[in-house]
Amino acid sequence: ALPSFLLISDPTDASVVSWRRTAQEAAGRLWTTLLTLPRYAGLYTPAWALMNGETSYGITWHVMTAGADLGDVLKQRLFDIAPGETSLTLNTKCFEAAMGSFAELVDELAANRSTRLPQDLSKRTYFGRHERPIAACTLGWNKSAVELDALVRALDFGRYPNPLGLATVHRAN
Repeated sequence: ALPSFLLISDPTDASVVSWRRTAQEAAGRLWTTLLTLPRYAGLYTPAWALMNGETSYGITWHVMTAGADLGDVLKQRLFDIAPGETSLTLNTKCFEAAMGSFAELVDELAANRSTRLPQDLSKRTYFGRHERPIAACTLGWNKSAVELDALVRALDFGRYPNPLGLATVHRAN
């Protein structure tokens, strides 16, 4: 049977869902997150993937459980991260991948062809609501140009609110 309930979570906006309450009410329902499980669980994960220099990313359709982003994986769509990608453009790709894979997943569920794959939680990282880049997003000149560029791109949410902070430069007095 098809799930009676569907949520699409946006990890760039912590106000989208109060997962504790929703997860308890919707346990066993279908859920998609704009993140690659189990490696990137939590909030703002496209930004963290960019900061970590990942070369691929994606979305995961999974079963909801009482724990955030812990359910069995039903479908995952991965894609390359392009040079110059920002949090805004990576989030856009995630939404496109979610919409593009939804019909496939519904067909698989309707035909009882879907497979539930448990997550390997030993590979899990979780980025919490209050986690922020080190040194308050300060561009440290002891970092490589590649690392500085990744931080600036990760903190670029375009015209949308930036929940993590702005890249900052400090100068000596």
